Parts: sequence; C-alpha cells; structure tokens
Amino acid sequence: MNKRGFTLVELLCVIVILAVVILIGSSSIVAVRRALNKNMFETKLDLIISSAKKYGERNKELFLTDTGVASKVVYKKVRELISTDDLQTDEYEQKSLVTNCVKETKGSDGVTRCAVVTNPVEDTIVNELTIKIYMEHNRVYACIPISKDNNKKILNETSCVKSKCTGDSCTWTNCEYSETNNYCVTD
Repeated sequence: MNKRGFTLVELLCVIVILAVVILIGSSSIVAVRRALNKNMFETKLDLIISSAKKYGERNKELFLTDTGVASKVVYKKVRELISTDDLQTDEYEQKSLVTNCVKETKGSDGVTRCAVVTNPVEDTIVNELTIKIYMEHNRVYACIPISKDNNKKILNETSCVKSKCTGDSCTWTNCEYSETNNYCVTD
C-alpha cells in the first residue's frame, strides 16, 4: 500500500499561488473602495453646490447693490448651509469632535452629536469648506474657490487641468477628488 502525501515543494507552490491570488484580490478591493469614496465625495460636493444655489435663489437681495445691480459675492461655509436648512445631512459626529456645531441631536445612548458633511476620501469633516455664491444675469451660481497657486485644499492634486470657463468659474478635470464639479479660481 502506497501512502504518499504532498511533497514540501508542492505545498510551497500551493502557498505561493494562494498568496499571489490574495494579494491581487486585496489590491483590487482597495482600488474599488477608493473609487467609491471618490464618487461619494463628488456627489457630496454636487449636493453642497446645489444647496448653495438654493440658498442664493432664496436670498437674491444679498447680491444686489444699492442701484439694484447684482454685483456682490456671498461666501458661505457648509456649516452655515446646514444651519439654514439649505443643506440636509444624515451624518452626525460626536459634539466633542466638531467645532462650531450648528445642529445637534441626542442619540439613544445619551451622546450629543452634530450634523456634519464628511470627506470619505480623507475621512475628515468639511463643515468649514467655503462656497462662493454669486449672481450673473439674474441667475445664481455657486462654486468652491481654490487658489491658483495652491489648489491642494480640496483637489489635493497638482495635475488638475482647467477647462470650460465662464467668468471666474471653471470646470476642472483630472483631479483626484472631482472631475465634474465647478471650482472658481481665486488669486
């Protein structure tokens, strides 16, 4: 009766093959997760911009000068849009972790939490993000201001390319976080 098992070489080959398969699988899972987080943040930025436009539409008088010409620019932070109910969020963080809490809720566990908007790419709260709101030709626009010299605040990528510009609002492409959202260039 021949009772041969696997040789050491055969076992090592199987272990190496399994390790390679696990390595390939885990790296693709990380890439998928990063892409999902990026898309989620782009969607949140679109929501913030549309909420800022909604705020501007409700408050058109903010943009008018004494002569009735729309030339003023209003800057609002995400937390201000949350406080005016123009931006709805279902994300809450413990009050001790949030500066300038504008909306609070008390959980069933007794912990007070604040309404926030998070950046899932960097796992940060973006309630202090500034939005530029302005009016041209009786239409309200909103954009996220970035500096020409330092566009790392939101984009975190120097390879961003400016395309399609209207006034000082441009669409940026090839950016780490956003390929479609409008950003305004500030000096």
